[in-house]
Amino acid sequence: LKEDHKDDPPLYRGELWAVLLGVVGDIDSQYTAIDKETVTATDRQIEVDIPRCHQYNELLSSREGHRKLKRVLKAWVVSHPQYVYWQGLDSLCAPFLYLNFNNEAKAYACLSAFIPKY
Repeated sequence: LKEDHKDDPPLYRGELWAVLLGVVGDIDSQYTAIDKETVTATDRQIEVDIPRCHQYNELLSSREGHRKLKRVLKAWVVSHPQYVYWQGLDSLCAPFLYLNFNNEAKAYACLSAFIPKY
């Protein structure tokens, strides 16, 4: 990849991250199939972390932002049993959700692709 010396338009940043991370396939079906409602051992920590996550951002600090962040984090925890939830995972998830606020599946797929790489 050639280094990009100009700023990418905000509208395309979510898609750009997905491409750079190699997100492919039917991510909507994969995300929909994940049980995001069952109680898990990490629910309490997620509930504590979310209100503190990016409080300065109007979108992520909104009620809907909190709900979406919780669903994406729970989906990641449930679908990646080889990992454990850690404090700060919400902060890794936040940019992907912000850039894909109307597409939780893509936010989840980006987070899932990002973590094992970095």
